[in-house]
Amino acid sequence: MNICVFTHTYPRFPGDPVAPFMQDFCKGLAQQGQNVFVLAPYDKLFSLKQNTVRNLKVKLYKYIFSKRFHTLGYSRTLIGDQRFKPSVFFLAPFMLLFSFFSLLFLVRKEKIQVISAHWIIPNGFIAALVSKITNIPLVVTVPGSDVYLGKNNFLFRWMTKIAASQAKVIVSNSLRYLDELSMLGVNSKKFAEIPYGVNVNNFTNIRTQRNSMRNKLNLSPSDRIILTVGRLVEKKGFAYLIKAMSIVGKKEKSAKLVIIGDGTEKKSLTQLAKILKIEDKILFLGKVNHIDLPKYYALADIYASASIKDKYGNLESHTVALFEAIASGLPIVATKLAVSKKYVIDGKNGYRVNDSDAQNIALGIIKIIRAGDNISSMVKASASLAKKYLSYQYCTKEYVKIFNRFPLPKARS
Repeated sequence: MNICVFTHTYPRFPGDPVAPFMQDFCKGLAQQGQNVFVLAPYDKLFSLKQNTVRNLKVKLYKYIFSKRFHTLGYSRTLIGDQRFKPSVFFLAPFMLLFSFFSLLFLVRKEKIQVISAHWIIPNGFIAALVSKITNIPLVVTVPGSDVYLGKNNFLFRWMTKIAASQAKVIVSNSLRYLDELSMLGVNSKKFAEIPYGVNVNNFTNIRTQRNSMRNKLNLSPSDRIILTVGRLVEKKGFAYLIKAMSIVGKKEKSAKLVIIGDGTEKKSLTQLAKILKIEDKILFLGKVNHIDLPKYYALADIYASASIKDKYGNLESHTVALFEAIASGLPIVATKLAVSKKYVIDGKNGYRVNDSDAQNIALGIIKIIRAGDNISSMVKASASLAKKYLSYQYCTKEYVKIFNRFPLPKARS
């Protein structure tokens, strides 16, 4: 089967922290014998030499005359995942136009049989136009912030509805996003939940690196480390996690929070830690190369995800970092928005806690710290859940089942 994966983000170099799940997704399809053609916007950091997977080809399109103006996509379009950067309003029309013609050309040249468009805006809309012209089946995947954009104004709602009406199936890594789409009048009969999988093998047997990583960060072997990973933006709920740590620290002196990521909220979060007088209990490590992330999961005792719906209505659920933590065998404390009961089972591999509730987050962390011998069973439960549901191989097989529902037309010549 010839599949075009149409996206505006993809790892540009080995270890790129931007959307590594897209590479695993495409690799998983290719490893099943599918012919995969990735179409993504040009970026000056992109190294096409990194792709060594058979049956997987990456194509880049340019949308503006100067290389330095290629600044859309790759997690750079939104400020704090809430509002557009000013340059977007100038560049977006060019990107829409050139991506449309690039996709149409690729579909016809490579005789694409299924278009897999990721992010309903803008890619789902563009792919819907190409699908309409070529009669090639379209599957749209909704990872998160694109749903927020779809609710933002009349134009985006219209684009979302066009994409949804043309799509045969609309997939998301979380039902939370699909619930938001249904509020826009999208037919829920088209919905399917399939997470973006992770390379589970990268996160197993990593505990041997635990002590060396703790030494590197001047952490004691007796410290109880709570880890969280993500962009420092409001919807991640880091402010509530830091407030929770001020509660945890009063009862568990050895508890420390390690935060990996960067973003618009860094200054306010560091100030919050100072106000609460717990700056010595929190380590802000900034961005980390994705290749090195397993080492940081190895040093942790607990993973926390405090996702919330922000003041603009944007939200986050079932993040890849959370799934990597589960694959690492970490007990999880996550808000009910951040994760469903399928992946975190209360008392078995962690606790689901109330959104925007520092007290409840703290309670979940303390329960795990004081779990004693039960922690080892939580570790095994997380690892088992990951192997069953969260490998990229499992997840892409679910996608192929969807693709196989359709007749396999040849693209028009």
